Amino acid sequence: MTNPYPIPRGVRQTDVLVGNGGRVYGPFDGLKVFDTEDVEVLVRPVDAEFFSTASVTVAKVSSEPFDYFTVEFPYDVPTTTRYQVRSVRLAERSAGVEKGTRIDMTGLEKELSKIATTQQELRRDVFPADPELADGDILMVKDGRMVPGPDLPALAAEAQAARDIAVAAAADLIAQGNVPIYSTVDALAVLEIPQGTTAFQTRGFHELGIGPGMFIDPVDADPARSDYVEVTVKPVSGPPVQRWYREAQETGRIDLARHGLFGDAATNNLRDETTTFLDAVEVMADRGLKGLTSPGGRGYKLIHGAVPADFDFDGGGSTLFADFSEHEPGNNYAFTMLSTQSADNRKIALRNVILNGQNNPGVVMQGGEPLLYFRGGETDLDRVTMTRGANRRYTGGVNTPPANKNDYENAEILIRNPTRVTVDRCIFRSSPGENLQIADDNRTAIVQVMRSYFTKKRDFNSGLWSSSGLNIFNALHVLLWGNIFEDFIKGPANIEAERAFAFFNVVRRVSDSSGLDFCEARTMRNNQIVCVGNHLEDIVSVGLRFSSSNVLLDGNSYNRVNIGASNEGGVVPGTGAGSWIKNNPAPLYNWIIRNQLYMDWNAAHANLIGVRALGASSTMPVHVELNGNDIYDRPDATNKKALYGFWGQHSELVAKGRHSLGRTAVIYQTGASRLHAIDAQFAPEAGESVHTVHLDSAIAAERSIVFDTVKRETVLDAGNFDIRTDGGTIDRKAIHVNNSPAFAATSNNAVAWRDGKLTGTANYTAGGTLADGSGFSLDVTVTGARLGDEPSALVNSGSVAGMNIGATVKQADILTVRVQNETGAVSATLPNPLPITAIVRPGP
Repeated sequence: MTNPYPIPRGVRQTDVLVGNGGRVYGPFDGLKVFDTEDVEVLVRPVDAEFFSTASVTVAKVSSEPFDYFTVEFPYDVPTTTRYQVRSVRLAERSAGVEKGTRIDMTGLEKELSKIATTQQELRRDVFPADPELADGDILMVKDGRMVPGPDLPALAAEAQAARDIAVAAAADLIAQGNVPIYSTVDALAVLEIPQGTTAFQTRGFHELGIGPGMFIDPVDADPARSDYVEVTVKPVSGPPVQRWYREAQETGRIDLARHGLFGDAATNNLRDETTTFLDAVEVMADRGLKGLTSPGGRGYKLIHGAVPADFDFDGGGSTLFADFSEHEPGNNYAFTMLSTQSADNRKIALRNVILNGQNNPGVVMQGGEPLLYFRGGETDLDRVTMTRGANRRYTGGVNTPPANKNDYENAEILIRNPTRVTVDRCIFRSSPGENLQIADDNRTAIVQVMRSYFTKKRDFNSGLWSSSGLNIFNALHVLLWGNIFEDFIKGPANIEAERAFAFFNVVRRVSDSSGLDFCEARTMRNNQIVCVGNHLEDIVSVGLRFSSSNVLLDGNSYNRVNIGASNEGGVVPGTGAGSWIKNNPAPLYNWIIRNQLYMDWNAAHANLIGVRALGASSTMPVHVELNGNDIYDRPDATNKKALYGFWGQHSELVAKGRHSLGRTAVIYQTGASRLHAIDAQFAPEAGESVHTVHLDSAIAAERSIVFDTVKRETVLDAGNFDIRTDGGTIDRKAIHVNNSPAFAATSNNAVAWRDGKLTGTANYTAGGTLADGSGFSLDVTVTGARLGDEPSALVNSGSVAGMNIGATVKQADILTVRVQNETGAVSATLPNPLPITAIVRPGP
């Protein structure tokens, strides 16, 4: 008889399998069960340490007594979960094998197969183990199975390390009884500590409250470093001995107050702490720490400190004081606090600190040195306040400008030939010298000045110091972003750089100079400038001033500014200019202006111009693209207005958008002039006697003044013109008006070619009939026509249909029109009057 329940050789379990994102799995090759209760599933999610039993639903495939089966998890099993299916039948004896008086062979086979499955599972479970147990694993029992245990060698090593630490700590406790704590380091001068002390603490350095310090690693010889303190040690017998303990820095920074600096310059200006400060910098560098720090409210007096290493100082609101006193008879000024040399290539960062030069208007100040003088390297100024500087001399107390502008040293903070400078959230105030000056001989410096405040207000009275806030000479790349400049006599910011970007700065109240000046004294020609979103207010000269090609002005606003923006050619070497100056005059191209907002104007200002272009000569013009000029709703009728929207000398202007600014002329040009108005609307204000365009002593070549698709929206006052010309040389073919029926192009004496031609109209008043073979001639005035032009004529009447109509240029401004009846008809009756139009187009 064939065995109906064959049991293959095996251990009644699957390999370790992985999920596929589903819930139902099976059937499984070679694995059948008699009862669904015989199935167990072990699972191990990706973040689990061991396998555990899963709760699943088991179902037979075809309801056979010994059948394949499937398992269903109560959740989707991800591909990162491993599982194993196994049979764990518990033996029982419930069914008989007799059938009457005979043995039931089928029942017997079934019982024997059940016994076989149980025996296989017993053989498997003699050593119940985790499915992924590896050779060499240390074992432990979990949930009735053997699983991998801990790494005993690693535990032993950790235990040994912990024992060593405990032994060392115990040795300290045995030697000292405890770690002694003293009030201040100064108190140690009158105390003796027990022999064997390897570490002690203090609650302060010169006074309580500075903060706890830990001193360790005693040595028997003075290391001559300020992070060591000298301590008197009392031995068991014999006289006391001196030892030196090192301060342990836990923050990664040298704390100046815990390092031996008193920091009391605010109350005792006589104490010079330069040596100890520089020693702290050396210790910081030697120990590889991050930098220096100080408690807030401290004051450190520094005199001529040559910085020995890179450092990052976070002052916590503390102050660095310069030495301000009488250095010459009757002359008081401040000495430099910190300096570096170019060869050192230092990286210096000052953060959250006040620089105080201690100037006093009650005494004479005619000399001085920079408070900071950094050469080369990188400088970061972050939340630094510079106040009361006292530097009023160009170099070393001498008040004569040096030959090279870069050699000027009349600045409170002077940075020379840096690779990079970053200034952020700083304040520069109440100082007679240039607040911050950055000068580069190599044109490689990258400079960023952001979110900072500059002013020349004095602390002691309502007056202003007469100098600048920010000078940047010959840098490669400059960014000004979010700064405020207020209350200046001279220019607050002079930026002479290869390229410069000024975003969202505010300049207010400049009484004798310009706002943001990119070509101070016309001694620098730039290559690229972008000014976006800046606001200029109450400026007696120019708001934004350049000498540059590739300039973009976008979204800037002007309130009571004499000249909004000016681009000036003709750069020449000025007094104090160096060989680095780009002093070769050149044409300036690609100046693009758009979205400008002009608010009020000050009638006391001299020029009152929106945009000014000053070309160097007729061969070196300034090229401007002006996209609209003055769209502003003035609710107050008393607001003042500009004289000119655009004022150009040797200029090439492309005008687009709406132009209404100006109560003398919307556009004024003199010298070599080109104007291309395209898709433009002109709105000269009625009642203000405004010309649309004024060409004054202008030189305009053929087709140099072109209006294309333009219109004038307002009515000109009597005596005003769309194109007024005075003097100069205007080519008769210079002015062209195309596709612009709403632009009259009226002029006092200029000729405007409209859509490529000049026209004139006259009436023939003889009337009567015109017999076949006869004709008549009529002179028509066409202003601007010249011999050599191409004449033609037009008679808009059916009475002359089929007749020959011709024209010739009789003389300047006069065309003769001939009408000849050669139709073969008897005669033609002519109306009276008969309008005749004469036309010329420019000849070769």
